[in-house]
Amino acid sequence: MRPWRAAMTQASSMFLAKTSHDASRVTPCGTPPDIAWIFGQPISAAQIVLEVYESPSTFLAAHLINERVELSVLVDDVALPGIEAVPLVDEPLYFVQPRRKPLVRAGRSIDLPTVASVPLMLTTQVTTLRDLVDRAFAEAGVAPQIKAEASSIHTVLAMVAQGGAGTVIPHSALAWHAAAQLLRQTPIEPQIVRRATLAHSRLNRLQPAAACVHALIVSVVRELVRSRRWDGARLVAGN
Repeated sequence: MRPWRAAMTQASSMFLAKTSHDASRVTPCGTPPDIAWIFGQPISAAQIVLEVYESPSTFLAAHLINERVELSVLVDDVALPGIEAVPLVDEPLYFVQPRRKPLVRAGRSIDLPTVASVPLMLTTQVTTLRDLVDRAFAEAGVAPQIKAEASSIHTVLAMVAQGGAGTVIPHSALAWHAAAQLLRQTPIEPQIVRRATLAHSRLNRLQPAAACVHALIVSVVRELVRSRRWDGARLVAGN
C-alpha cells in the first residue's frame, strides 16, 4: 500500500470509529483551481463526500467566514482575522512555454528579464498569483509583454499550448493539466515563491468529517512533497 493510501485509510478509519455521524456527510472545501488536484484520488477515496469549490484565493477567505466552505486552501493569505491557517508548502513559480515551438531557449533556469522579453498569457489581476507575478516583475525592474489574460489558469495553459505565448505558474497548475505534455516548464531564478496554507474559520468548530479531511490533506501533501511528486515544493517548517 502506498504511504498516502495508508495514511488516508488510517485517518478515515479513525473518523468512522470516533463518531456516530454519517460518513457520507457533505464536506464543502474551497481551493484555488491550480491546487484542486490535491482533493483528487487520495482524498476522494476516503469515506467522506467532498463538495469542492474552485475560486480565486482572494475570494476563498470570505467563503470561510460566511460558512460557504468549512476548509479552504489559501495562497499567501495567512494573516487574516478570524482565520486559522496551517502552512502546507512553499512552491516556486516556473516559466512555461510550448514544447515544440519554444519562444526562447531556456537552460536549467531562466531570469525575469528574459521572461519579460516574450509575449505572455497571464491570469487576471483578481488572482493572488497575478499579484505575485506583477510584484516580481516590478522588483526586477522589467515590464512584461502581456498578450492576453484569463481568469481561469486552465484557459491560460490551453492557450499557451497553442503557441505564441508563455506564462508564469506554479508546478501544481501544470501537473494534471491535459496540455502538460505539450508544454515545457523552466525554473525562474531568482525564485518567486508562494505559500499555500490550509485554513478554517476560528468562529466555527470543524465538524468530524471536515477534521478528517483536514488531516488527510496535510498527510497527502507531506507525501507528495517527500516523494518529489509535487515538483519544487518544500514543506514549511513544522508541517
